[in-house]
Amino acid sequence: KTNIKGLKKGTVYLKRVIDTVMVTVDSIVVNGNSEFELYADLDEPDLLFLDLDKNSKEEDRISFFADKGIIEINTSLKNFVTDAKIKGSEHQKVLEDYQELMSRLNNRNLDLIKESFEAGKSGDTAAINSVEKKQVSLIRNRYL
Repeated sequence: KTNIKGLKKGTVYLKRVIDTVMVTVDSIVVNGNSEFELYADLDEPDLLFLDLDKNSKEEDRISFFADKGIIEINTSLKNFVTDAKIKGSEHQKVLEDYQELMSRLNNRNLDLIKESFEAGKSGDTAAINSVEKKQVSLIRNRYL
């Protein structure tokens, strides 16, 4: 079940990856009603995508773990991906935790790149070595 607040007109696709190819499983043309249902046959939990074509070149895609049963997705047209609230799958929480962790690690990596650049600019070799050790530790954390 999906509700996209503010969506008056457009096409919404339910997609999944099969053998490295993105395949449309179901779709609906929205013309006035922002609440609708899409369907997929699942034998086991799978990563699916809700793709919005707003009759423009801009495309947005929400990834979510689907399982047997009803999955509810509530979002807005303005912030399609960032406003998405997904309920109904235990695996979704694991995916969200993973995405949050990777975001924090990416932000930390950007901070370390900035520190490395500033240390290199000032010629501080001790700071450069310290940042390199932190970067190695961060890479280990990513693998873990």
